[in-house]
Parts: sequence; C-alpha cells; structure tokens
Amino acid sequence: MIKLALFDLDKTLLDDKSRLPENFDEYVNLLEQEGVKVGIASARTFFSIEELFQEKLERLAGICDNGNTIFQGPDYQVLNSWKKEDMLYLVSFLDRDPDIALIFSDMERYYADPISIERCISHGRDWMAERLHSLQEAMDAGARISNCHYICFWETYPSIFQCVQEKLQGPLKECCESWDLNEAGWGWIAVCAPGGGKAAGIRSLLQEMKLTGEEAMVFGDSDNDISMFGEVKYSYAMKNASPAARAAAACVTQEDNNHNGALRAALDRVRQEKRQ
Repeated sequence: MIKLALFDLDKTLLDDKSRLPENFDEYVNLLEQEGVKVGIASARTFFSIEELFQEKLERLAGICDNGNTIFQGPDYQVLNSWKKEDMLYLVSFLDRDPDIALIFSDMERYYADPISIERCISHGRDWMAERLHSLQEAMDAGARISNCHYICFWETYPSIFQCVQEKLQGPLKECCESWDLNEAGWGWIAVCAPGGGKAAGIRSLLQEMKLTGEEAMVFGDSDNDISMFGEVKYSYAMKNASPAARAAAACVTQEDNNHNGALRAALDRVRQEKRQ
C-alpha cells in the first residue's frame, strides 16, 4: 500500500512560472484521506521550500538540498555537508568557462565566490546576485554548507539542454570524474558526492519514517531525479521530463507540469492500487 508520495518541485509539481497548482490543497486532502503522506524531493534549499509552502509545510515531509537534508514539517536533519577543500576544488573550474557560476547554500543563505557573483550580475541574474553572501566568510565561520549547484548561462545557446550538455562534456568534464553532476532544470547542474544525491536522501527519509520503498512513489523531470527512481515501487517521470528521466522511470504522466500532471497521476495510482 502506498503511504508516501514524493514530488520534485521545478517542472514537476510547479508549473513553468514556479507556481503550485491552484488545487494543491484539494489534492493533498484527497491523498491524505487515502492514507498517503505528501512529500517533496527537491534539489532546492530548505529555506526555499519554507518560502514556497509557508504554513503548508507542516503537512509535508521530504528531502531537499539534493538529498543532503531530510525534513518532516519544519523539523529538518542535515545528513551531509561540504568540506572546505572540496568547495575550493569545485570553484577552480570557473576559470575554464565564463558562462558558468557556482552557488552553495546552507539552511539559511546562498553563498558564492566573487567571480560567480560578478557573473550573475553580468548575465542579468541580479535577483540571484542580491541573495548571495560571501563563500569565503561562510567557510571561515565554519558554516555547514549542504548544497551545491553550477549555473549555466544559457541565453546565447540554441537551448538550455544543449548548453548544459556542452558544459558537462567540456569545462566540467574533469569534475564529473570525481563528483556526480546532473542536470537539475533551468540550466542548473546539481553536484553531489558519488552514491549520494536524491537516492541517498530518500533511503534516509524512508528509514526515518519507518517505511519501505514498496510503500512510496516519486515524481521527477530532470536527470538528477533518475537516482531516486530505483528506490521506490512506483517511479514517474513527467510528460515534460528530459529524455533520460523518461527512459529511467517506470511510468510517465499523461499530463505535464503545467496541467497538474504529478498530483493527478499520484491520486489515480493510489486509487487504482486500492481497487486491486
């Protein structure tokens, strides 16, 4: 019996304007009536999830920071954090391409080096630059940094996907030999230790909630969601998902993220399973 349904956020649960479905609360109520807990499986930071859901967070559980943090309501547990030497190693790759930046975060703030901050500004990402704090100061203060993404400035490329692939196969290729780098939507590339990522986060969350993979389902759209598909009985890629994600998932939703495809598919599967 399904007891937990986990949803990625961007381009999965959220539409292309980063909005929750208008009937989100209705679907949460319906799933809870069927005995299913609604959860999140996102590469986003915990404070970003808090900002998005506000009072709704109390009803949710999930993973964030690309699997490095698990939470139940407002209570969270950081599973892994970055070492200073590893962060400096990742920053060194910025010298290889002017069209990438590197963003770190902990449970409260985003951090970046001066080069990344300047590149965000020069590429029109002022909204991001305004939220960035000094990475060096955070490291000196011993901040427990749990999340890391490269940002690809894709506007001059034929597509976001092509831009990301060129970066992974070009300036970041050597980095891929030491770390797991996966496309995470909107030109972001999630970085995590080998064997980590969303799969490791889901295993920890299931253990914390005393559930098994047979009792859970997941929904995602990007390459960084692929690792979690093998951790549960029912894995869904969105209709709008990347080719690799669609190929890796057990199922594909009939509707895309702009038409509430994830929640609809979750409720349909739960009710179908109960009829069997």
